[in-house]
Amino acid sequence: MESLVPISTYTKDQTCFLSQEPEAHAHFLSPTGIPLVSNAIMGCVAGHPFFEYIIQNLNANAGLYGWNDVLTATGPYMLTDMYRKYNTKGTFWGEEHPVTLAEADEFQPSFDNSMVDKMRQMCINSQGKEFPSDEFGRKQTELCRAVIGYDFKSSPADSSFTNHHWTHSWAGKINDPWGVHNARHVFDVQKDLKDGIDGLLNM
Repeated sequence: MESLVPISTYTKDQTCFLSQEPEAHAHFLSPTGIPLVSNAIMGCVAGHPFFEYIIQNLNANAGLYGWNDVLTATGPYMLTDMYRKYNTKGTFWGEEHPVTLAEADEFQPSFDNSMVDKMRQMCINSQGKEFPSDEFGRKQTELCRAVIGYDFKSSPADSSFTNHHWTHSWAGKINDPWGVHNARHVFDVQKDLKDGIDGLLNM
């Protein structure tokens, strides 16, 4: 996650917030549908029951095998499921201790470049992750326009607090169906910090 502007202007009014991936990811790539709640950035005040709820139920998806077991056990598929269940718990959960789901443009405005071609192919084949309906058709048309017009250089909106660069650090060879493990970017944090400090000292 790249910090663009301080997030304090957003978090000062929240007791607990989550981010979500772009709608195209949710529509074309995820079994959860829209929204696809992300664990790339999230935060709650101390003692908020949402994270306690997650911890108590975290083992529910453990031990599921398949390429996306990481996403299902501890990643966005798990978090989406927990978010939906938490919000159906009743007054104590939903009203007294709310969880705000930020718009994708606020924290994750960019598509995952490694998934764009796959989403475009699904547009060509008119495939999505919901049952066909008029609403499905409208949403698919809207998202396909965005995916097909994506130029891999899109800048975050002025309203974006952060930007996700989709490095797929979790991907291993056995749970990586689209080859992102070999294409991902690797960062040397120590070198980046040293370069940054050296740059400041030389100003």
